[in-house]
Amino acid sequence: MDFNIFNYRSVRSFLHQLLTEDKFKKILPPDYIKNRYYLDNKYAFYLGIDAIIKFDQIIDDKSLIKDYVEELNRVFRKFNDYNKIINGINLEIAKVAGIKLALPNTYTFTSRKRILSYIYNRYIVNGYFYFGFSSNYLNEIECLGIHSKTFFIDDKLKYINDIFKDNSGKLLFLNNETTITDDSIAASYFAFLAPYFLSDMAVNPLFIKKDINRESFYTHDIIKIKDNLIKVCDNVRLNNENEKEVVNTFIDCYTLCCRKEIKPCIAKIKRASIGKNKLKDIDYIINNTDLKLTSAVGLILDSRYNSYRISNSISPYDIEFMELPMYQDLLLGNTNSSSIYNTISINSEDLKISTNRVRKNMTSNSYGAVSVAFVGLLFIFVGTILAIFISFFGG
Repeated sequence: MDFNIFNYRSVRSFLHQLLTEDKFKKILPPDYIKNRYYLDNKYAFYLGIDAIIKFDQIIDDKSLIKDYVEELNRVFRKFNDYNKIINGINLEIAKVAGIKLALPNTYTFTSRKRILSYIYNRYIVNGYFYFGFSSNYLNEIECLGIHSKTFFIDDKLKYINDIFKDNSGKLLFLNNETTITDDSIAASYFAFLAPYFLSDMAVNPLFIKKDINRESFYTHDIIKIKDNLIKVCDNVRLNNENEKEVVNTFIDCYTLCCRKEIKPCIAKIKRASIGKNKLKDIDYIINNTDLKLTSAVGLILDSRYNSYRISNSISPYDIEFMELPMYQDLLLGNTNSSSIYNTISINSEDLKISTNRVRKNMTSNSYGAVSVAFVGLLFIFVGTILAIFISFFGG
C-alpha cells in the first residue's frame, strides 16, 4: 500500500470524535474484551480504528475514503449497541466492495458471491495477522523480523517483579512469549499502550483503583505513571528502600525505551507465511443464501486468532508496517498528518526518588508506637496521683 490512510483529515477527525464525544463513550464492549483490555470508554474508538484498517486492506482506494468515513459516522451515531455497529460496518464494507467491483446491484446472488469472494481474497488469502508495538522497536523488527522472545521481559523488569513477589506475592509484569493476532483492535491496543510493559500495568489488579490514573498509560505521562507506581508500592506496603528500588529501576527502563518520541505501529504479517490464509467454511459462507450479507461478511472478518503464539521466527520479508496516529494528537483533535504533540525530554535522574519518603503505613506504625508510650505514661501518672491520694487521706 502506497499511502497511509490515517493521514487523511476525514479519518483523523472521525477518530477524534469517537475518542472524545460522550455519546461514543457509552458504547461498551462485551465482557470478554472488557476483562482483558483497559479500554475505559474507548471501545467505539477501537471499533473505528478496526473499520479503517479493514477498508485499507480490502478496498485500498483513495477515491472512496471520504464517502466510507461519512457512512461510518452515520452508523456510529445511529446505534449504541456494539453488535449493531459491527453489522453496520460489515454492510458498509460490502457496499463499498460492490462499488469497487462496479456491480450495479449488490443484492443478487451473483453480486453477493463476487463481493464475498473479493473480501475473502483480500482479507484472508492475501491478508495479514497483526502485531502492535512502539516505533523504538521498528529497526529491530525491520532487520530481524519477529520472534518468540522479541518482547521477553528484561532484567530490569524482572528485578522489579522479584521485589514485588518477595514482599507481596504479586507481579507487576508478565513473562509471556510474543503473540500475534488477526484482530486489529488487539494490535492497535498494544501499539497505543507501548512500551509493552505499560499494557501489563494497565490491566494489573494492583492498578485498578480509584486513585490510580490509568489514562496516563495512554498519554505516556511519566510523572503520573510514577505517581501510580508509588501508590501501588504503598498499597502493598513496600518499605522505603524497596520502593526506591522499584520506582528508580522502572524510570531507568521507561526512559531507555522512550529516549525519543515513540509512535504506535502495527506490523502486518502475511497470513500465507504462517499458514493461516484459508477458512475451512468459506464455501458455506459464500454459497449459503440463508445467511444475511452482513452475517456472511462478519464470518469472514471476525477474529479467529485473538492471541496466536508464534513457534517460529517471522521473516522481515513477510512483514509490512503501518504507523498509527499519536493518541495525544487524536485526543487534541489534530487533523494534520504531522504531530503537534512534543515529547518532553526529562532526565531520568530528575524523576527518581532520592530520599526516603514518610508514607501512610509508616506514619500509622509510628503513631501506634507513640500511642503505646502515651498510655504507659498515663498509667504511671494516674498511679502516682492515687498513691498521693491514699497517703494523704489514709494517713
